Amino acid sequence: MKDVKETYQLHVFNKPKEINIINIDLATGLEPVLVLVAGFSKNSFEGSAKVILKDIDKLKKKFGRILMIEYSSYKEDQSDACDRRDRIVDPNPDAKYQPEEDLNIEIAGKIDEILRVQLKLTNVHLLGKCNGGAVLIDTLVRDEYNPEKIYNALYLAVPGSYFNVILIEKMSKDRLKEIKFIFRWRQQDGYQFKWGKSNKELEKYESKMKELGCDDCVCEMYDDGTPELAKDAHEIDPKFVDRIV
Repeated sequence: MKDVKETYQLHVFNKPKEINIINIDLATGLEPVLVLVAGFSKNSFEGSAKVILKDIDKLKKKFGRILMIEYSSYKEDQSDACDRRDRIVDPNPDAKYQPEEDLNIEIAGKIDEILRVQLKLTNVHLLGKCNGGAVLIDTLVRDEYNPEKIYNALYLAVPGSYFNVILIEKMSKDRLKEIKFIFRWRQQDGYQFKWGKSNKELEKYESKMKELGCDDCVCEMYDDGTPELAKDAHEIDPKFVDRIV
C-alpha cells in the first residue's frame, strides 16, 4: 500500500490556502476512486481517516485508490462565514445561509479542479462527513456543467443542515438516476446547530431526494445502543463502510 501526500497551493477569498491530499494506492486494479472530505478541522479529518483506515481491507474489495482531503487552512474563513451567517439566521430562520454556502462552493470548485483536471479521474465516489458533505454536494453538482461525468456516487455521513441537499436539484433527473446515494446519520449524534436545529434531518433529506426522482437513495439512521455522546458520535458510523462496499 503506497501513501503519497500532495499539497495544492490554492487561493480562496484572496488568501493563500492549502488543500492536503493523502493518496492511498490499494493496488487492486479496480477503477473506482473513493474521495473522503470531512469537516474543516484537523480533528474532523483525523476522526474520519481513522474510520476509513480501520476498514481498509473491506474497501480494497471495491476501490483501487482512496484520496483523503484535509483543508483545515480554511477554518478561519469558516468561522468568519458562520459568524456572518448567524447574524442573518438569528433574526430570520428562513434566510439563505449565503456566507457559508459561498465558502463551500469556492472550496468545491478547487476540489473538482484537482480531481477532474489535475488528477484526471474518471470514476469517483464521494464520501463527505459533516461540512465535507456540503462541499461534496457542490462538487457533485459540477458534473452537470461538464461534458465528462466523473462522479458516480455520493455518500454522506452525519450531513449538516438540510439546505445543503437542495443544491442537488441543479442536476438533471436523468443524471441523478445514474448516481448512487447513501446518506447515514447516527442516533447518538447530539450535535445542535447554534440556531437550535438538530443535525439529524433525515426525513427532509429523504423527502427532497424522492422529490428529485431518486427513489433508490438510501437514508438511514444508525443506532449503536449508547446514550447520546454529542461530539464523539458526530462521526462516520462504524457500519458505513459495509454499506458502501
